[in-house]
Amino acid sequence: MSETITQPDVDLDAPPVIELDESDEPPDAAHVVRQQDLIHSQITGEAIRALCGKLWVPKRNPDDYPICQACVDLLNASA
Repeated sequence: MSETITQPDVDLDAPPVIELDESDEPPDAAHVVRQQDLIHSQITGEAIRALCGKLWVPKRNPDDYPICQACVDLLNASA
């Protein structure tokens, strides 16, 4: 049996949303997420998954952190 691996569903017309990594570890990067996922997380408090695969609940302003290079690479690869 083979496993199918798909790229993240990215709406290329919508601007990327950058959110801060809010795990138990100190934040090290802001991640790229789908806007609809961010809105859902803000409403429900549920964790969301960044393009790079990081799963967390965003709570801080991402402007003070560098953007996750893995997320940037995946975003550029889908363009």
